[in-house]
Amino acid sequence: MYGSIPCTTPGPATSQVFYDIGGVTMGPFRRTGSGYRRPIGSDEPSREAERILHTALAGVFGEVAAREAAAQWGYGPGADLELLGVSENATYLLREGGREPAVLRLNRPGYHRRDEIASELAWTAALRQAGVVRTPRAIPTNAAEPLARLPPRGTDLPRHAVLFAYARGEHPADDPRARLAEMAEIGAIAARLHAHARSWNPPPGFCRFSWGLSAALGDGPAQPGRWGDWRIGLGNTERAVVQRAESQVRQALSTYGCAPARCGLIHADLRAANLLTDISPSGERRVTVIDFDDCGPSWFFYDLAASMSFLEHHRELPALVSNWLAGYRQSASVAAADLAALPSLVMLRRLQLQAWSSSHADTEMVHSLGPSFAAETMDVADRYLGARLLDGAN
Repeated sequence: MYGSIPCTTPGPATSQVFYDIGGVTMGPFRRTGSGYRRPIGSDEPSREAERILHTALAGVFGEVAAREAAAQWGYGPGADLELLGVSENATYLLREGGREPAVLRLNRPGYHRRDEIASELAWTAALRQAGVVRTPRAIPTNAAEPLARLPPRGTDLPRHAVLFAYARGEHPADDPRARLAEMAEIGAIAARLHAHARSWNPPPGFCRFSWGLSAALGDGPAQPGRWGDWRIGLGNTERAVVQRAESQVRQALSTYGCAPARCGLIHADLRAANLLTDISPSGERRVTVIDFDDCGPSWFFYDLAASMSFLEHHRELPALVSNWLAGYRQSASVAAADLAALPSLVMLRRLQLQAWSSSHADTEMVHSLGPSFAAETMDVADRYLGARLLDGAN
């Protein structure tokens, strides 16, 4: 399905992972496609397991780990660290003396291999050099490596870090009135990214994981998708409705297929939150695209679905999609089959986000979603099944 980007298949999707916290070994935990969320011997994660797990990940993402990584770029123990956020990875704003500020990313162990991270950096560099979009520059380590290898801490899995040049700018305001204009801009950016992906020859060894149906949704509760099992957190009534939606998504996207015109290398998380805007000294408005951590081969219009993340239940969704398409059409075409697949791609993304909200329950982002997110997912599924999800979008 994604033969254009060869990738050596990783080890088993499920393996035992132990965390060493202050000399005390905790675990084993089951490593799933979403990370390390399910205690072995349990069908569903308990709150206590989640608490233990996030304590363990503090050893991976905490300040000690960040300073250990920063040392590979020559930063001293007195460098100023400011935590920017924790999701799949942890990011820190790093300052020291007369050096330019930089952003340190501690990669979540097990989410990407070293060659996959290097491949992400290769694509963002190619996009920047070709003038397709502005992307943050990755700064080599003092050993001239594109990313740092870190010693084991809190996990037996390989650990890596990347240092990016600081990208000045602000995220778009979370304002419903501004979303329509933002979507047109994001659609235009997506068209440029897709055009580059279609013509670019990746360097030898380029490898990124894909976002096909198995990766996104898994193959049942015993083999969840990369972000976990969407069933967790849903009641019986909600599960029944969403299960029917999942079955329809699988059928529709299998029929849509993944011919070269429809699939290729994409950003996969092209949301307004991953844009930074600023004004150049000459007064020109500039946009920087960040967070290519999930980039990989998939349906091109999965990027549209990702742009609608956490907005799928909003009633203005069809208008947002129409504006995204208007921006896209400034430089690229949209076939009738692509339009027909959009509701299924949007539903696919919502299923992934439902899984993500359970597997990342202690993150600030999930807390901001509120207790109604699962019920809203059922509403999205109901509208999808009734062919009303994107009613009026074109």
